Amino acid sequence: MQAIMTSLIAILGTLIGSAGTYLIQRSTVRQQSSLAQAETLRRNRLEAFAAYGGALHSYRKARMDRWHVLNGSRRADPEPSRDEVYALRTVVFDHRIRLRLLIPGDDLIEVGTQVIATIDAIDPDCSHEEYLAACEAS
Repeated sequence: MQAIMTSLIAILGTLIGSAGTYLIQRSTVRQQSSLAQAETLRRNRLEAFAAYGGALHSYRKARMDRWHVLNGSRRADPEPSRDEVYALRTVVFDHRIRLRLLIPGDDLIEVGTQVIATIDAIDPDCSHEEYLAACEAS
């Protein structure tokens, strides 16, 4: 009888130990998974912000180049510069959509929209003073 009790206690102890180990491992895996997911999201957000900032900078430069082409300080065909502006504007909006998917609020998207509006103020038909003011604002 004592041998049976000893065996039952050993089996019960093994089961309790296995269950405890399982619960601890499950908790650890969940925590590691959560941390990995948060790190991936952080990395994706950083990449998206960097790409968006680069696209905004390139778009601003293209708008400025177009102004110079159309206002005579650079001798060039205006069609390629117009096409470049349109292409870079499309890239900016592509990156903006990616950011909208990655960030929870609209505050930063609104800031990006304001930046686009200030860049759009660099109008090819504006005067030199308006051009300088728009460049300073953007």
